[in-house]
Amino acid sequence: MLVSELIDDIELVGRVPYVARPEMTLRDAGITGEDARKAHVWHDLMCLLETGRDSRALPDDPINPEFDPELPKAIRVANGREYLLRRGIVVDADRTVYNKEAKWRADRSLISLVDGRKLGHPKAGERMPAMFREKLEVVLKAHWETPDISDKHLLHEARELVKGEDPDFELKHYSTQMAYLNIVKEQMHWRSSARGRQTASRRRGESFGVIRASRPGEFVHADTTKLACYMLDEDNQRVRYELSILLDVYSTAVLSFALARTTTAKTIVRMLARASFPASVRPYGRAIAELMESTASEHEGLAALVTAWDPDTDPAPFVAIETLVVDNGLPYIAHLTHDVAEALGCGMRYSRAYSPEDKATVEKALKDIEQRLLQIMPGFTGGSVEHRGTIPDSDLLPHVVMVQLLQDFFDAVWANTQSRGLWDSLARDEILTPNQVLLTATAIAPSLPVPDIAENYIRLLRSDFRIVQHYGIDHAKMVFDSDDLLMFHGQPSGDAKHGQKYLVKWDPDYPTALWVMNPRSKNWILVPWKRIGDYQRPFARELLRGAGAKNEDVVSDDVLATKEIVARFDRYRTPASPKPKKRKAAASSKRAPARQPTPRMSAGPEGIRLMRHDEEIDL
Repeated sequence: MLVSELIDDIELVGRVPYVARPEMTLRDAGITGEDARKAHVWHDLMCLLETGRDSRALPDDPINPEFDPELPKAIRVANGREYLLRRGIVVDADRTVYNKEAKWRADRSLISLVDGRKLGHPKAGERMPAMFREKLEVVLKAHWETPDISDKHLLHEARELVKGEDPDFELKHYSTQMAYLNIVKEQMHWRSSARGRQTASRRRGESFGVIRASRPGEFVHADTTKLACYMLDEDNQRVRYELSILLDVYSTAVLSFALARTTTAKTIVRMLARASFPASVRPYGRAIAELMESTASEHEGLAALVTAWDPDTDPAPFVAIETLVVDNGLPYIAHLTHDVAEALGCGMRYSRAYSPEDKATVEKALKDIEQRLLQIMPGFTGGSVEHRGTIPDSDLLPHVVMVQLLQDFFDAVWANTQSRGLWDSLARDEILTPNQVLLTATAIAPSLPVPDIAENYIRLLRSDFRIVQHYGIDHAKMVFDSDDLLMFHGQPSGDAKHGQKYLVKWDPDYPTALWVMNPRSKNWILVPWKRIGDYQRPFARELLRGAGAKNEDVVSDDVLATKEIVARFDRYRTPASPKPKKRKAAASSKRAPARQPTPRMSAGPEGIRLMRHDEEIDL
């Protein structure tokens, strides 16, 4: 009777499924660490999908509103993906959750929730003795943070531990022992180096592995680093710029680069534009110089700058980016970068956080640039603070000069240096250069048969709004003007939203011209630098850039220099007349008569006294 009364008072609010202890635990299968944690997370999700409560909930706990059994199955599965993401598991599609649920219903054990790829070598793993597995784990953990040793020595230490504990233990064949070692290594996420193992222990999940490219442009790595080298900015201040590069995985050729004080999404877009447009299409550089030097100054907008693609002047073949592999930095995950890459036909692939091995090719390239170029550059800071020496400001290069130096280095040195990782498929013993790899891949490399128009390239450059003065446009401490801009001198643009200013585009690394949007015809007006003609004269660049290096007569302290100039003229100053001494009053009460004041005598230069007209000379 008491039991029946108790049963009547109990309100059945839910049912937590009972899971019997599996015959083979995760530990027995060699699933430990992050893989075991993921299996438990999937187990909690299966319980939520069935009952609305996880495996740790009590019968009287409320139901999770996101997994209410009354909700449609599709909504609960979508919420399950968000649940997995909050707990560090990324699921690409709902079908993965449905497949996991089907495996769970067929075999209600944690083993069924483990990724099948993590269970590798199931037959060998089942036959592995527990003692040998335990000793292998002890040996690998002992060498986790130490320099790596060969598998032969690792097996030797494991056999010594096994024989020390059980001398009668029967060891398998050497090849079987090696298979056991590889299984345990895979389950412990063993890496080839101690640093790689330490990084893997702090990271969730597995890496992409080694990404091989079968053709140019299939995978292009992008990365940014701060150069260990000082240079001068536009204000002649000593700063360190950030270098961003696009590296083709197939040929290790640098497709484009950019220097910036702070890398933003606009910097990445500018770099994508340079890699996606051949040099002959870009509306600056040689085309502007020829335009300024030509006798016929009249030109029809940008039509004079757009020329056909010439394989003799541009590297052949032109590499088109198919998949861009980037990290999770703010400039790369920005919507602007994604939209521009999509417009140019580039796919985006993001690496996992704290996983430099996902794009190891560009990481190694940045290290090579520092070792091959920066360490012999003026202003090199060294690898660390304690190795840093004195850096004289007179030896630093301006930012514009550094851009040209890097361009020459990538074109003349980097692209023509043999690399052991580059070889011909038919001649494996022959080491090639990046340029040779691109030339041999002409038949399979994607090319650009018809270049895009220059107007689309201009739209990807840096933009801002400027006022057109009566003499032109002020930008970067320079004045830009052209004949096509005369009609807009001192005139408002009609854009009240931007203060009657004009939309201006420019390339920070090539400050030779601007492009102004014509508010009437909606086309771009080429506005070169006013002094571009003088800059193209012989030896003009060397004289202008070398003027700052001649600092013999440069005044460092203007106050001290001014005082020294004034001190040179002290001898021409008029000396002040001495003040007369006051006489003491006489002891008698009779007051002395007042003495007539003596007229002041004037003094000439060098302290010579001049005589008065009524003064007599004593002989």
